[in-house]
Amino acid sequence: MKRAAGILFHAPGDRVLLMHRTGRAQQDADHAGDWAFPGGGLEGDETPEQAARREVLEETGHNYTAPIIPWTRRISEDVEFTTFLAEVPEEFEVTLNDEHDKAAWVNRRAALGDITEIDRIAPLHPGAKIALERFEMDELACAKAMRDGELASPMRYMNMLLCDMRITGTEYSYRSGRNEYVWRDPSIYMNEEFLERCNGLPVVVNHPPGNVLDSDEYKARIAGSVFVPYIRPETKEVWGIVKIHDMKVAEDLENKVLSTSPGVAFRTVQEAGARMAAPDGRILLIEGKPSLLDHLAICGLGVWDKGGPPAGVSNQLMETVMPEDNRKDGEDKLDKILDSVNSMKDEFKKECDSIRSDMQKDRNRMDSMEKELEKERADAKARMDAEEKERADKARKDAEEKEKEEKERADKARMDAEAKEREEKERADKARADAANSDFAKLKAEFDTLKALVPPQVTPETRAKLVAHQVKAERVYQAFGDTAPPFVANESEAAYAVRLLTPHLKHSKQWKDVKLDGIQDVAALGVIEDAVYADAYAEATQPTNFKPGVLIPQRSRDGANREITRYVGDPNACWDQFNPPIQYVKNILTPGSKRLQ
Repeated sequence: MKRAAGILFHAPGDRVLLMHRTGRAQQDADHAGDWAFPGGGLEGDETPEQAARREVLEETGHNYTAPIIPWTRRISEDVEFTTFLAEVPEEFEVTLNDEHDKAAWVNRRAALGDITEIDRIAPLHPGAKIALERFEMDELACAKAMRDGELASPMRYMNMLLCDMRITGTEYSYRSGRNEYVWRDPSIYMNEEFLERCNGLPVVVNHPPGNVLDSDEYKARIAGSVFVPYIRPETKEVWGIVKIHDMKVAEDLENKVLSTSPGVAFRTVQEAGARMAAPDGRILLIEGKPSLLDHLAICGLGVWDKGGPPAGVSNQLMETVMPEDNRKDGEDKLDKILDSVNSMKDEFKKECDSIRSDMQKDRNRMDSMEKELEKERADAKARMDAEEKERADKARKDAEEKEKEEKERADKARMDAEAKEREEKERADKARADAANSDFAKLKAEFDTLKALVPPQVTPETRAKLVAHQVKAERVYQAFGDTAPPFVANESEAAYAVRLLTPHLKHSKQWKDVKLDGIQDVAALGVIEDAVYADAYAEATQPTNFKPGVLIPQRSRDGANREITRYVGDPNACWDQFNPPIQYVKNILTPGSKRLQ
């Protein structure tokens, strides 16, 4: 088999590089006239990757050294072609050699014919087509393509390996471990029911000791599961695409030639089948239908290899490089086993023919008795059918008349009920409409009321101006041991300035008798603020008019940000508590004077 490789270059915008093959005017040219990727056959001991890079340099003039990943592998017409994927940041220029006459960067979907575009490419090489379709293929689509021969087994897909494996063979084989021949009836396995039983079948490494999995053996041996079982009618075998999640097992499947063996179980000895002696003294087991399809074991050599080389795992990469001598040895071993089995098969066929003959005679007698009994049953049934028909006709007529009367009564009752329902619905609709109008009016009134209560949002500019007035007033308010009140919603700048000023007008001789409510000029208010707050602060720090017995606290902070409180006002408010009470002399007593009463 010829081995070849190439690279699928994929650029932004879903653009791919395709090249038109000329065939160099040689008779053995592969798909001359097709569009394909740059690539060609392996030379010497080249790996597919080395060959792909070399062919790209020869056919495009582009020396691509960046990483590439395996994308698809396809075997067709005795050619195994491996396509690698290269994601490139931009399209590059191509220098053609004599193997191609055209090259183009095209939309990938246009190349497949999914969309209409001027640079539609046709015809496509079959290997290029499957590689371009691979972008949209999930694991199920890849498995079906592998089943249909469009992709080779095994194949990496994200976190798993997809691998084509034989689930079971049929007809004759030989179990060396038991020294017996075995016959599996193809009709038991080559059907849709058996394929359904294979869905989700566990795939394990070697059979467990008891040939049936338990929890411990499952955890110790599980490697994957079957998810696309199918039938190969030409070999009378059942195969399946398997998901392998154990990467160590995946590497073995990629790099070794392995086989499989199904693990089945029977409930009884009779179900397991019948045994008879073969001409060479060994035993022939005619298996029945298995009660349990338990697992599929990956092994070195399976029973259904039938004496040949391991063939239960489709490893087309290894098959293309397997020495022909190994194949010949396997075929010779298989021929010897089949010769022995065929000699036994003739005797078994004679015995089966004799049994079939006796069974046919018994079947003929039973058929004759069955025919007589069937005639008697038919006559009795005809009489019963005639009587039953008469009764049924009479009952039908009675039922039809009764049904007609009941229908008339039901129609009248329905019409009356519908009329009453219409009247009630009209009243209910009117009541609902009235209630809805009333509710709407109430809701509108409530909304208008709430809307009036919502204050307009203060802009950052207005807020800054209001805060400036508050900061200016705060120093004076603190001097009197108080705090400047904050502004409220809907309050204008002028109104807030007047409200802050009003309590301190009394401290200013110039402005104490002036009414500020009508002033809206903020600039003018600023002049008044400066004068009033200066007079008020002076009065707070050096009071000239304070009430007797009152001290006014004045708070400030020093350089260490400690709060200092000083008091101004009447000192007696502090010291009176330490003075003794005033006493007045009403009378002085002398010797001989009388005490005043």
